Amino acid sequence: MKNYSKIYFIRKISPENVVKLYKMLDKDLPGNVAVKVHSGEEGNQNYLRPEFMKPMVEYVNGTVVECNTAYQGERNTTEKHLKTIKRHGWSEIFNVDLLDAQGPDLSIPVKNGYHLKEDLLGKNIEKYDSISLRAVGEEGRLRDGFAQKLVADREDLTTQDMQMCAVFLNGEYWG
Repeated sequence: MKNYSKIYFIRKISPENVVKLYKMLDKDLPGNVAVKVHSGEEGNQNYLRPEFMKPMVEYVNGTVVECNTAYQGERNTTEKHLKTIKRHGWSEIFNVDLLDAQGPDLSIPVKNGYHLKEDLLGKNIEKYDSISLRAVGEEGRLRDGFAQKLVADREDLTTQDMQMCAVFLNGEYWG
C-alpha cells in the first residue's frame, strides 16, 4: 500500500487560518523555537509579510530567524541583510535572529554525501531546540526537505518530516 501525503485545504489564506492548519498537524515544537522566514529580496514582493506571520510565530512562542544568502544581493552580508529586514518591517514586529551574523559557522556532516560532505549553518542555530522551516517556492521546498533530513538524526533538535504535495485553492494551482 502506498503512503500518500495528507492534503489540507482551506478556502481563505489568512494568518489565523495558517495557525488553524498548523494545529491540524498535531505537532508541538518544544523548547526554544526558531521560525525560519524569508525576509524578502529588494524589489521583490513575493514574500510573506511580518504582519501575516505574527499570529503563527506567537502561537509557537517562536523567534524569527534568517540567514545571509550565498549569492549576490541585498541579503548576502549581515549589514545589508539587517537593512533589508528593517526596510521590510520584520524588526518592527520581531527580534530577528540572523543565525550567521557572526562566525564561525557550525559544520554539520552530510551522511553518505556524494557532492557535499558537510553543510554550514549559522552558529546561532544551537540556541534553538526546535525549528520550523518555511518553503518559499519549488526550490525552497526541496531545500527545506533537505535541511530537515540533514539534521533529523540530531537528538538535541526537533525536526519535521516532509513530503511533497500539490496544493490547489479554488481550482488554482498554488504549488
